[in-house]
Amino acid sequence: MSALVTLHCNTVWTEAACTGAITVYCRTTDEARTAARAHGWRTPPGDVDYCPGCSGSGSRSPAATVARLPRPGRPRT
Repeated sequence: MSALVTLHCNTVWTEAACTGAITVYCRTTDEARTAARAHGWRTPPGDVDYCPGCSGSGSRSPAATVARLPRPGRPRT
């Protein structure tokens, strides 16, 4: 059985925080972080995650840091 796991970027600036997020179908948070790394996320040990823009691997645009990965084992239509 899989569930939807959403990882949120943990970057905080002086006046605001990053709104980046990625939603993954998986069984565990570790599986979600593995999938997120394939999309440019940095997920160091601990409960912190950084979107591609904040981890230095992409744009800072929130639209570029939101992705939904397909459910494993399901054909795309």
